[in-house]
Amino acid sequence: MMSALLRKEMPAIWHVGIGVFGKEYWFSTRIESKDLGDTETAFGMSPHATYELGQTAVEHKAFEVFLEEELSSRFNIDTYKVFTHNCNHFSRDALAFLLGEGVEMPGYILENSDRALDALPKGQALLTKSIANQVARVVMLAWGTANRSKEDIARREARRKKAMAERDSVGETEEGRRGVEEGSQPAA
Repeated sequence: MMSALLRKEMPAIWHVGIGVFGKEYWFSTRIESKDLGDTETAFGMSPHATYELGQTAVEHKAFEVFLEEELSSRFNIDTYKVFTHNCNHFSRDALAFLLGEGVEMPGYILENSDRALDALPKGQALLTKSIANQVARVVMLAWGTANRSKEDIARREARRKKAMAERDSVGETEEGRRGVEEGSQPAA
């Protein structure tokens, strides 16, 4: 669809995230993360490609603080732009913090989104950008809401199961105490 709209062949503007500390971090309507094993269910597909970019000396807590204090104000639904400020750009900034400015992700990742509109006349490029950003905002808000709803349902179900297990555990303990008390009664 993107190729037809832009009148030039391009593979796609792929979702990109950073895998570190056993999680994948990415930007959609906000900065999000999931355990690496759970990201396939978040997106409904396996990664197209993964790249080993190095080891970090940054502590997990320091990275979380960086995300909250530095990146969360720059990467949220109000700042999202399909072509110029997306998950690719978030990943670039997170990677620079984790590995230093000298380490970069494969160049084509940012080039696909940054240069997607280069072949269009300026007016058409601006209109395409504007429409794409409006549509993406609606789609991402819906996706983000649905995703958070699934997470809320899963959290409620986990709490319900935990409460039932605790209740069953308390019941077993009370039954055990009654049995011991009844068993310790002197025979008549």
